[in-house]
Amino acid sequence: MIEKPTYKELEQMVMGLKLETRDFVTTKKLLAQLERKLEIANRDLEQSLERANQMIVEAEIAYLELNQIFNNTSDGICVIDVNSNLMRINNALLNYCGLDADEALNLKCYDLLNNTLCHGPNCPLNLIKAGKTIVECDVKIKTGNGATIPFMITAKPFRGLDAELIGMVADFKDITERKRYEEQLQLSASVFDNTIEAITITDAKGIIEKVNPAFAATTGYTAEEVIGKNHRILNSDHHGPEFYKKILDALIQTDCWSGEVWNRRKNGEAFIKWLSITAIKDAWGQTGHYVSVFRDITDIKRSEEKIKYQAYHDALTGLPNRLLFMDRLEMALAHAKRHEQMVAVMFLDLDDFKNVNDRLGHNIGDLLLREVAKRLKMSCRQSDTVSRLGGDEFTLILPEIQNEEHNAIRIANRINTSFSKPFILNGHEILVSSSIGISFYPVDGEDVETLLKTADKAMYRGKEKGKQQLNLNHLPQVN
Repeated sequence: MIEKPTYKELEQMVMGLKLETRDFVTTKKLLAQLERKLEIANRDLEQSLERANQMIVEAEIAYLELNQIFNNTSDGICVIDVNSNLMRINNALLNYCGLDADEALNLKCYDLLNNTLCHGPNCPLNLIKAGKTIVECDVKIKTGNGATIPFMITAKPFRGLDAELIGMVADFKDITERKRYEEQLQLSASVFDNTIEAITITDAKGIIEKVNPAFAATTGYTAEEVIGKNHRILNSDHHGPEFYKKILDALIQTDCWSGEVWNRRKNGEAFIKWLSITAIKDAWGQTGHYVSVFRDITDIKRSEEKIKYQAYHDALTGLPNRLLFMDRLEMALAHAKRHEQMVAVMFLDLDDFKNVNDRLGHNIGDLLLREVAKRLKMSCRQSDTVSRLGGDEFTLILPEIQNEEHNAIRIANRINTSFSKPFILNGHEILVSSSIGISFYPVDGEDVETLLKTADKAMYRGKEKGKQQLNLNHLPQVN
């Protein structure tokens, strides 16, 4: 028989039921919270897995892209571990070396490079292992076809995730064109330094940037004295602004100019040069520099002038010869025709000159001819021309004759008066006289040959009468 519980026992039972009910509710709540947290965690896990899968895909894509870049770049690339073993090598380097991938991975770095580079103090791998962050060097590698190609190697450390040094990554750049360009630069520099022609390089404003040794030899200025200065430092006073403007206009229109220019050396001496200027364009077609090449032609010009002088002057007396006499007479006649003036042509022959040569010798005869030339020039006006045709025959051109008898006879009398004084030559006192014939334009002829022949005939007609005769072609003989 079950005993009836007491009030206290009932009260305790009720309290127990309340506690159990409360714990159940709490547990249920906790279970609901846990379920929500599990749902969130599961959702986060799914998202993380999705992101991880995406990262794997992206990494695979990046690897493929990098691998394509690695194998398709024109530079040769390889990875070498700290023990000199080849870990990776790209297609470009395989092709350069004439190797296949499997064969290459069994090689050491010195199988690719020359032993001197691999074992010497400049070995890229040793320098990387010693702490260098980048190593650059040039090396020649024998390719699969037997040719030798110059490469520039750029090596950098290759490290693992823990930053531990695994080896190095080496880039092999074919520098054949660069080497060829460097050789061309060296050749150009050699030509620049050793050419006998002076060279200046200026900027677009004419400021000198570089000169060669020949420039210093020609001008007397050292490179230090002219670099940074305007090229006008060489200008002389032979040319005006208009001359230089023509040069500038030609450079603007045709990018080049050449011609003769007078300059001045550092010591103040003027010299003439043959100058060639060329404009140098930049990649945008703008003139960035001018290159001037010149040579001193002063001696050449002097030689040309000497040859020209000798061609038109008598070697013994320095007087104009027949060629120059004829040319000047042509010009005098043309001028006289335009201005309706007269011209006198005088033909002079020394009397008994042969006796001087026979008695005293040809050396004294030559000295006499030189002195005769001087006295003839002193007896004439500055506008007159005295020439020697040869032997003891001289001719004179007297332009702008206003009165034929007065002017021509007066000059002829001056000549005879000057000859009245003896010539003192090497201790010999010599007296000579001359016979003179004169013809006039336009009275006696209108061309060179006629006037010269007429004056010659007039002279010989007078000579037939005796010494020191003056004979005008169309007038009576004058003694």
